[in-house]
Amino acid sequence: MQDTVMSPSNSVRERIQSPTWQYAILGGLASLPLTIALQLQSPGTAWNAAGIVLCALTAGYLAKRKGLESDQVGLRAGAIGGFPILLSAVDLVPFILGLSQPDWVGAVQLLMLAALIPVVVGVTAVFGSLAGSVGGWLARKQGHPRRSAGI
Repeated sequence: MQDTVMSPSNSVRERIQSPTWQYAILGGLASLPLTIALQLQSPGTAWNAAGIVLCALTAGYLAKRKGLESDQVGLRAGAIGGFPILLSAVDLVPFILGLSQPDWVGAVQLLMLAALIPVVVGVTAVFGSLAGSVGGWLARKQGHPRRSAGI
C-alpha cells in the first residue's frame, strides 16, 4: 500500500476550492472595484471600507444560505478586499526614501511601514468578519440555511 503525502500545493488548491473560500474570494474580489472607486472619488483622504463591508456582508449572507460559517467567509473576504488599501503603502516607499534624513531613520520608517501591512489586512479582515456575521444573521432571520453545504 502506497502512502499518499499531500503536497502543500494540493492543500492550498483544496482549501481554495472549498465552498467557504469560494464565497470569500467572490466577496473579496467584488469589493476591490468598489473600494478603489470610493477612493478615487476623494483622493488623499482616508480609505473608505464601505465596499469591503458591503461585499463581506453579502458573501456572509449567501454563504449562510448554503449552511456555511458566515463569519469565516466575511473574515476572508475582508482580508482579500483590504489589498487596495495597501496601494498607499507602495506610494509611501519612494516618499520615505526621498526624505533628507539619516539612513537609519528611513530604514526604521520602512520597517514600521512593513509592520503596518498585516495590521491593515487584519483590520479589514475583522470588519469583514463582523459584516459576514451580520449577513449570516440576516440569512437566519429569513429562515436560512435551507440546504446544507454538502448539496
